[in-house]
Amino acid sequence: MIRVGGDRAFYSPMTDHIQMPPMQAFHTPAGYSGTILHELGHWSGAKERLNRDLRNAFGSHDYAREELRAEIAQVMVSAELGISDCDFTNNASYIASWLEKLRSDRKEIFRAAADAQRIADYLLAFHPDYVARNNGGEVPADIGDSAGGPSEVGDNLAEAA
Repeated sequence: MIRVGGDRAFYSPMTDHIQMPPMQAFHTPAGYSGTILHELGHWSGAKERLNRDLRNAFGSHDYAREELRAEIAQVMVSAELGISDCDFTNNASYIASWLEKLRSDRKEIFRAAADAQRIADYLLAFHPDYVARNNGGEVPADIGDSAGGPSEVGDNLAEAA
């Protein structure tokens, strides 16, 4: 699910994998954490997960919508995991598209926030410490057992924290 190498981070819906540069390529651990959380946000949108349309052309309004959701979810997960200095490198490049979308549809921010909360909840369900805190100290036996890589997600969320 997560491949390390190269100089770009991205989620590929075609192959259902996240590509991450090596950790050493990031200036700070927070930069790595923010990036992987952002890409996990996109990963959560696959049909067998939260089923968001991820076939959007780079630079399109729908692409910007998905980026906004991933960025908000990144903030939510970072806050929940106590990552205080998360790097938000995509903000500058997408803010013009976000503003245009938000100006043309005043309810979009509420839809984006609701989708981002679903993303955050989905991702945090793979983090054993979060699950234990919110489940009376019990971690269900099936955490990390289902198809689609949740144990790797849990490992990466724990590493991000």
